[in-house]
Amino acid sequence: MPAPGYYYLSPDHRPVGPHEAPVLIALRMQGVIGVDTLISRPGDAAWRPLAEWPELCPGDQRPLLSPESAPLPPEGTYRMNPWFGWFFALLVLGFIGLIVMLGTSSHIAQNGNGLTSTSLSLLLAGGIVGLGAFAAMIWTGRIIIESDRIIEKSCFSLKVFPFEGIAGIRVLKTRNGKYLLFIPKDPAGRKLRISQSFGDWDRIFAWAAARFGNLDEINAAEITRKIVENANLGGTPEIRARRLAQAQVAGRVLTGLAFALLLWGMLYPRPYRPVILSLGSAALLLPAVLFLAFRGYVTLAGPKSDPRPKLAPLAILPLFGLFLRAVGDIHLLGPWRPVVIPCLCAGVAGILLLRPLLSEKQLAMQALFALLGAVLFYGPLAESNVLLDRSPVVRTTTSILAMNIVHGSKGGIHYKIEVLGWAGHPGVERFEVSRQLYRQVQPYHPIVVVSRKGAWGLPWGYLRPAPPVETAPDPASSSSASD
Repeated sequence: MPAPGYYYLSPDHRPVGPHEAPVLIALRMQGVIGVDTLISRPGDAAWRPLAEWPELCPGDQRPLLSPESAPLPPEGTYRMNPWFGWFFALLVLGFIGLIVMLGTSSHIAQNGNGLTSTSLSLLLAGGIVGLGAFAAMIWTGRIIIESDRIIEKSCFSLKVFPFEGIAGIRVLKTRNGKYLLFIPKDPAGRKLRISQSFGDWDRIFAWAAARFGNLDEINAAEITRKIVENANLGGTPEIRARRLAQAQVAGRVLTGLAFALLLWGMLYPRPYRPVILSLGSAALLLPAVLFLAFRGYVTLAGPKSDPRPKLAPLAILPLFGLFLRAVGDIHLLGPWRPVVIPCLCAGVAGILLLRPLLSEKQLAMQALFALLGAVLFYGPLAESNVLLDRSPVVRTTTSILAMNIVHGSKGGIHYKIEVLGWAGHPGVERFEVSRQLYRQVQPYHPIVVVSRKGAWGLPWGYLRPAPPVETAPDPASSSSASD
């Protein structure tokens, strides 16, 4: 029968416990205890360091060292790998060359001749100066680690970061590699960023994580500890830790399902109505299922370090699929003012819903959530306006004014047709049509507009080729044929 719990010795040599294994793992990740903290459990005669308990040091988690046993800083000067310097220099040089080419071609298109030697010389001189400044910043940039501070130095700046002003570190992963961020205790302070292109980056990271603590891991450990110790969730701490792990697995599975539905709606929306209904249902059902099955173990949204599965992506992915389908498949007739009002209301609702997760200073994030809510609300609004429409079909014949083929920035081709307004709809209306319909019609020829009022009062429509005009037989030719 397994032991009921573990005890650890506090700094004043007082036993603290008993705790279940997940609680001690959370405390270790939080930095409350270290690998040198003495651990014991009922039935054991001796106290052993935490590092000697394999069940408390999973292989996929890096133990934090207590401040007393943190290693000395790797004092020295660290420079960027020269290969990265050459790569960035060539990248900037190519960018400058592109600007010169675009400027030359634009000048030729407007004036019919190339740039003068003076203009070209100024462009090249500006590019060389910019490249030289960038290269100087790259090659003179260095990180100096001393016994009590970190110095960021280049030919243009000198910044000092004392150890006592650093709250912790975070790891930022981008397409260009990983960055080590030193977060200051002062929220308004400047962050120190060390890219992976610097030499001995792994060594600096290992030391910084042990010395200051990884704030992402500390945040995850704190949330995990609160869940494990929350008796209101029911069960024992081990059961609560197991439920959190199950919630994480369920969140990943449902997120994969939402992403699969998004791909289905984007790449092959057939049959169309089941695709739209599946996306709309998933936006409501997937978050509801996860919330009801693991209430208390999920969150609406939060940082990446939060170990709880997030509900927002489960709704955003299907809604994004609905938005893409609505933009590509549905053409609303007339002005868009009736659409803007409900979308703005959805944006305000998004702010009110997510406001508890944001501080008052994050106005940009609030505006982003408002825009996201307004944009994503358009998909279900437009699709339901079409799918639930029971109004009569109206067919009107009008004339084609212009036809255009637009090449998108990512290689896509869009076929546009402008038609003359009709009764009750003055002005010019622009439609995006399929390639097949585009090839069936010609400019200044008749075309049929099929329109309906919409379930929510938002008129919509599409184009169809006009039927061939049947010409009456010529009486003279028919009489001559009879003779």
